[in-house]
Amino acid sequence: MHSEPVVVEKVFPYKKERKSERVKGRMYSSFEDLEVYKLAITFTGKIYGLLERQPLKNDFAMVDQLRRATISISNNISEGFERETDKELIRFLYFSKGSAGEVRNLFNVME
Repeated sequence: MHSEPVVVEKVFPYKKERKSERVKGRMYSSFEDLEVYKLAITFTGKIYGLLERQPLKNDFAMVDQLRRATISISNNISEGFERETDKELIRFLYFSKGSAGEVRNLFNVME
């Protein structure tokens, strides 16, 4: 059974056309253009690869926490960008940094 893909305009019909954001002197029209977001996605892929290895693969609680913390990094970057103010973007970048610290801590705990 095929379901119809979700179209943002159908879910959020009131959503206005997005203006470009200026970050460090460069214009970006979406969070996917941000280098930090691209790096976060690459990092997430690498972490997911590590989580498939033994013996970590069998530590379900640790794997779950690492997945959630890792995904939170890129989620916060994207959410902050979509908030459309510099103040909110910076706030969410700090949340993202906190999630990255959580991932580092979890690997420290496993050593």
